[in-house]
Amino acid sequence: IISGVPKVNALNIKYQNKKLIISNNEKQLEKISIMTIEGREVYKQNFESLITMNNPIEIPLDLTNGLYIINITSGKESITQKLMVME
Repeated sequence: IISGVPKVNALNIKYQNKKLIISNNEKQLEKISIMTIEGREVYKQNFESLITMNNPIEIPLDLTNGLYIINITSGKESITQKLMVME
């Protein structure tokens, strides 16, 4: 790790069996939003308190094939990743 550069690859996001699975043991989860590549929001959740992701979080979702933008807020840090769904 280079000092001051967040470990973006420490966040593992996958879609499997109609579930979005987020795993990471270093971050706290505050907010998740999922948008299509066209910008349509398909999922959003704010958590009452920060959730430490010691165990994977599974969110039931019925996504169609395509490219999605996942935005996760963890305290003051915001992480955006692309997710390709092909089932």
